[in-house]
Amino acid sequence: MHGFKSNLSEREKDEAYRAKIREWEEQIKEILGEDIEIAKCVVDTIKIIPTGHYRVAKLPGFGYWLSSLWFECVSPIHDKNARQAFLIIYYCIVI
Repeated sequence: MHGFKSNLSEREKDEAYRAKIREWEEQIKEILGEDIEIAKCVVDTIKIIPTGHYRVAKLPGFGYWLSSLWFECVSPIHDKNARQAFLIIYYCIVI
């Protein structure tokens, strides 16, 4: 269940998941607004949408979306060392 304790009820897991999404949203908006200096009026309009559910690693019509995303990110990389670095990162995330 990717980071959620198994002794939690389904409701508690869902609440923890939603709290994590809110935390990510705050962090992303902070980076965009403060570090990259995108105007606050623009940052405030950005919606953070989870792509899937913590229990299901696929989206309708896409199968296992994380593999597809990484494949699309790695495919254009022609430098062998850079490609290997991306694949190592992917391996560490998934395993």
